[in-house]
Amino acid sequence: MSAFEVFPYDIERLKAILADKSLSDPEQVAQKVHVQYFAEYLVAQGASTILVEQCYVDHDFLDDFAAYYVKCFREYARFCTRLHFFRNAFAADDFRASLIGSNPGLTVTDLQRG
Repeated sequence: MSAFEVFPYDIERLKAILADKSLSDPEQVAQKVHVQYFAEYLVAQGASTILVEQCYVDHDFLDDFAAYYVKCFREYARFCTRLHFFRNAFAADDFRASLIGSNPGLTVTDLQRG
């Protein structure tokens, strides 16, 4: 599994990612109030790209995991997924190249601005 995935932004893609990463029914995810909020907010912000960061270590999530999920009979992952949204349109190969400094068309500064 790659450390990250990159997708063009659209609300249907976001719904699919949220359903997949939360192990939820896509129909239930689509009905959530926060999905409608995201749809409006991300369009207003000009989101073009979703970066999905896999196996993210979040201290707040680990606190919740230790307090609740570790006691469940069902097994839950102790890592979470983090989503980043960018105005810049780019693909996974572009992002990977920018990480090692070999993509002058997509710099860290470009990503921070967008």
